[in-house]
Amino acid sequence: MEHKFLGFFGGRAMRLLRWKSRYNTGEVETDQHNKKFLECVNSLMTAADEHEHCQDMENLLTQLGEAVVAKLGAERETAPQMRQFFYGKLVNTLPLPPYGTPACHQCGLCDLAQAQFAQHLQAPLNCLSRPENEA
Repeated sequence: MEHKFLGFFGGRAMRLLRWKSRYNTGEVETDQHNKKFLECVNSLMTAADEHEHCQDMENLLTQLGEAVVAKLGAERETAPQMRQFFYGKLVNTLPLPPYGTPACHQCGLCDLAQAQFAQHLQAPLNCLSRPENEA
């Protein structure tokens, strides 16, 4: 996978994450899971490039990308351990503060993030709630 620069937000470019051989754990299931999670984050970065979004989403994607790289590069954890770590991070982060407020860009990325991460982590992320008048 080549490096690809994504759109600018606040003058900063996001770079797609790239799988490196040093991330291999030697466990096929764990390596496949980790590669798919990296692809999941990359798909959100690509979607963010295509839609105007809030600074909070930009920060989430940047921090998530940094956490993925740090976690993969430093520790050898099983797929369930990785799921638990990132599930905890995302449940405590979503919804983003602007979600459902006038500051929300209504880009759909919060909903997309919830759906993709819930599917990948094999756990419900029912942490996003729409205001009553939008239901």
